[in-house]
Amino acid sequence: MRFLTTMLWIAILIGLAVFATNNWVPVTLYLWNNQVMDTYLPIPLFIALLVGILPYFIALRATRWSMGRKLANAERSASTASNIAPVQAPMQTSPSLTPLTPSVTS
Repeated sequence: MRFLTTMLWIAILIGLAVFATNNWVPVTLYLWNNQVMDTYLPIPLFIALLVGILPYFIALRATRWSMGRKLANAERSASTASNIAPVQAPMQTSPSLTPLTPSVTS
């Protein structure tokens, strides 16, 4: 499974590299207070992509943290609620330790 994950990431990176090389054209961005920024097109697109992914990433991490905390609390309460001693299996005696009974022949 790790191989497939690695191959997926490699395919994504190759796709991003191809996209960046095919769209490598200079653009002018007009920022606030009449500031002008000359850059290449893939750079602001990648920044916009990362800014767009950031809220969902934060929400995912918060949800996983919350669920992990709830699971830990549930496990802790389940372990303290069960005051039953664990049942031990009866000891098995090996055949070599069984007492020998004398055979009585009449």
